[in-house]
Amino acid sequence: MAVVVVTFFAVVYFTCTGRWSRFGRPWMLVAGALTYPLYLIHQNVGAIMFTQFASWNRWALLAFITTSMVVLSWCVHLFVERPTSRMLLHRRANKTHQAASSSGSDDARS
Repeated sequence: MAVVVVTFFAVVYFTCTGRWSRFGRPWMLVAGALTYPLYLIHQNVGAIMFTQFASWNRWALLAFITTSMVVLSWCVHLFVERPTSRMLLHRRANKTHQAASSSGSDDARS
């Protein structure tokens, strides 16, 4: 158990100090982007699929559900998360711009 705890602390340390970046690969960004949608959908959708295809060979079912969950997570990331984050960033930029311009106009009136 101590090895697991020390390993996690080492990963956090290397990540925070920037030393982990030399190990970074592009696929790690994709894997990181898929973790949240996978977390959101795996239990409910996976359970439904498991009951619907329960008659399949268990290894084929495992491969099918795992592949399906990763593909579905990618779709959620691509078609929900990305457009939503762009919209929110655009909205935030507009509010920041409006706040900056309104505070600047108040100074000019004084």
